[in-house]
Amino acid sequence: MVSHIATLGSSFAAGPSIQPVASATALRSAANYSALLARQLGARHTDLSVSGAVIANIEDTPQRTRAGFTFAPQIQGLPADADLVLISCGGNDLGFSRPMISRALGYATAFRVPGPEKIERVGTDLARAVEAARRVGGARVVLVDYLPVLDDDPSHWLPWFSESEGEALLEIQEGVVEVNEIAAELSGADLVQASALGGHELNTDDAWVSGLLAGGDMPGSFHPNARGMQAVARYILDSLPLKPPSNHY
Repeated sequence: MVSHIATLGSSFAAGPSIQPVASATALRSAANYSALLARQLGARHTDLSVSGAVIANIEDTPQRTRAGFTFAPQIQGLPADADLVLISCGGNDLGFSRPMISRALGYATAFRVPGPEKIERVGTDLARAVEAARRVGGARVVLVDYLPVLDDDPSHWLPWFSESEGEALLEIQEGVVEVNEIAAELSGADLVQASALGGHELNTDDAWVSGLLAGGDMPGSFHPNARGMQAVARYILDSLPLKPPSNHY
């Protein structure tokens, strides 16, 4: 029975540029997957996710955003009575999202494909964040990895990325999958693989991720859109035996 959901992580949890906005400073939506899940279950929701976070910002390192706002380590705000903690993080540790926006804007950008040692190290860091979240109140902790942004059709990468850049991004995207698998194995956490929800990548007919967005919506570029967040929320419900609190009708 789930009565209080808490969320930790980065932009793939927070949902930048998706209306309505819950926190402009955190680039966090009130319609991200965890908010939708909490409403579906009639559960309370504490969302601590911040766009741009790396794993250290969950556990012990304050996060200073590009806009100049500072957030305490997310774990410090985790309520002890949360019975389900959802974590989506690791992409920024591998250099996945932000360089995509820079390159799409025309800046020279090198996409650095992580080697096995870095993937193992980031996976271990994420497992440590899971264990830290458990220590707060003994909640069930579930890792939710990332919706796929790119598929293997180079025509879908245009006009933003060359074929070689797209191939590098596919490797980084797969690295995020591996990071979460390692973290789940090391920590014993459940893993919901949103990465399995293929067929809705960039420039497909029913895309669940956005291309390059303009103006104030730019942080949501190459991230899940509203339909993508809805799909992830449904997938979590389908994947986990979650029950609403007894007073939810």
